[in-house]
Order: sequence, then C-alpha cells, then structure tokens
Amino acid sequence: MGEIERLREQLREAHRLREEEQRRREEEQRRREEEQRRREEEQRRREEEQRRREGREEEQRRREEEQRRREEEQRRREEEQRRREAAEGRALEEQHQREEEQRRREEAEERADASRPLTLQQYLETCHSLSLAIEIITDRSLTTQGDTTNPTGRIYPRRIIPWTTFAREQEKVWDQLSISPSFSSRPAFPSRHQLDYVRSLLRP
Repeated sequence: MGEIERLREQLREAHRLREEEQRRREEEQRRREEEQRRREEEQRRREEEQRRREGREEEQRRREEEQRRREEEQRRREEEQRRREAAEGRALEEQHQREEEQRRREEAEERADASRPLTLQQYLETCHSLSLAIEIITDRSLTTQGDTTNPTGRIYPRRIIPWTTFAREQEKVWDQLSISPSFSSRPAFPSRHQLDYVRSLLRP
C-alpha cells in the first residue's frame, strides 16, 4: 500500500507540475500575445501619428501652394494694372500731342489767315469793328492837356461847307465798281494783322 500511495502521490505531483507548467506556458503565451498586441498598438499609433503628420504636412503644402497661387495671381493683376496704366498714359500723351499739334496747326492757320489780304466785305466788316473799338475818354487826366495849337504859319481849312452830293457820288462809284465781280471777291485789301496794328493805335 505504501508503494502504491507513493506512486499516486508522485503521479499527482507530476500532474500538478504539468498543470503548473501548462499554466506558466499559457501565461507566458498570454504575456507574449499581450506584448505583441502592445507592440502592434504602438505600431498603429506610430503609423497613425505618421499619417497625421503627413496629412498636416500635405495640408501645409496645399496652403503654401494656394498662397503661392494667390501671390502669383496678385502679381499678374498688378502687372496687368501697370500695363493698363502705361497704355492709358501713352494714350493720354498721344492725345495731348495730337491736341498740341492741332493747336499749333490752328494757330499757324490763324496767323496765315490774319496775314492774308481781305476781300472788300471782310475789310468793311473789320473796319466797322475798328470804329467800335474807339473809346471815348471821360477821364480828364487822360485827355490832351495844354493850350490849343497856334495855326500861325500852318495850312488849315478856312471854310467848311457841306458835301451835299456825297451820297449820290458814292453810289455812282459803287455802281461802277460792282460791274466787276472780282472787285468784291478778290483779296486786295489790308490783312487783319495790319488792321490789328491800327486797332492797337486807337487805344489811349
């Protein structure tokens, strides 16, 4: 009996040791699996962090690219604005040049026209304007001062008589002149420039 009991005890002990070893192996397996899970989880976290970093970097690149596009578009708009302003400036300058050239031409034409002889009608109209340019001086300080001229030794009219036939004689002269159409149309009388000089002498 003692031997059998001893063998049973040994069997129980061996069984217990096997179970203990089995538990240790299972525990070790669980630890390894847990460690593997932790490593995998850490790897996933690192990969996720890497993806987030890459996403942030990609977003940063997109923002920088968008900023570059906006700056480039701004530069293009400013360059286009400068070109438009330069074109407008050139157009204005050309317009000023054309206007100045036109003004010079008109002034040259006016000078040439003022220097050309007048027709009879133009001459009479200009002489009429000359008569209107004569000013009546009412300020005594601007009038002739001193004694009257002594006529001794001078030629002067002794008697003034009315010219009663002037109108008829003038009409006859005009009738004779009107026979020739070129008399009124031919520019043969003093120019406006010459009459302007006369006008300047009429001013006190």
